[in-house]
Amino acid sequence: MPWQWICDIVQKINLDEKFAAFDTVWDPKVIAAVNDQHVKLARLRGEFVWHRHENEDELFFVVDGQLTIEFRDRSVSLGPGDMLVVPRSVEHRPVAHGEVKLLLIEPASTRNTGNVENELTVPSRNGFDRLFASKTPGLSRLIERSIATFARYLLTKTVKSFHNPRADMI
Repeated sequence: MPWQWICDIVQKINLDEKFAAFDTVWDPKVIAAVNDQHVKLARLRGEFVWHRHENEDELFFVVDGQLTIEFRDRSVSLGPGDMLVVPRSVEHRPVAHGEVKLLLIEPASTRNTGNVENELTVPSRNGFDRLFASKTPGLSRLIERSIATFARYLLTKTVKSFHNPRADMI
């Protein structure tokens, strides 16, 4: 059936299995995409760098361990099951007490160190940033969004042309 490929891409994600697949720290791994957002897992140890994300909010969800998000005027302590959203442009620094397993939800364009570039900055994995960053800042985001928009357009047109028998289920 033509709609079968849609069912094939809908897969359960087990966080324990995903965390077991890597042991690097401060190196977020994308495990899913939701619209223009990435769902990422990260292992953290120690202090990160003070930074801010000018255009992106950042959602922190602690899966395991103890994490403090420091702000210039206060700190917020998080444990397993706790969540915090850091609004765009707010300077912050995550501090892990021991090892922390973290789930992040943030726009796909978000660089882990925000406005700071240092040894903890994770290189872009989409290729466009490496290709265009030095010559035309911001062009990579435009290209990435254009491709994503075009892909959504094609998917919408393709999916609407099929009858999905699951849509009739209650």
